Amino acid sequence: MTAVNAWTLDDIRNLPPVLDLPEAARLLRIGRTSAYALAKRGQFPVPVLRAGKLYRVPTAGLLELLGLAAPPPERVDVPHHFPASACPPVASRASIHATS
Repeated sequence: MTAVNAWTLDDIRNLPPVLDLPEAARLLRIGRTSAYALAKRGQFPVPVLRAGKLYRVPTAGLLELLGLAAPPPERVDVPHHFPASACPPVASRASIHATS
């Protein structure tokens, strides 16, 4: 981040796919204690994943909440006809041998 409690668009775009609850709370400017209380009551503003005692927040939900969701990828046009040499050969399970 560039300054205390200041997030740039680049900071937000470079977030990992999943944040811990205090990180997500900082992004939303919610206190840590309040974030845990909201998560325990199922009232955190975005979906929260729970793994044992750990809370994790998918970044995609945060970005959507903030109106910064990534646009879907552009359409990729694939030619209808490929030369056969463009596709690697497919091996069947029977032709795969263990090497131990």
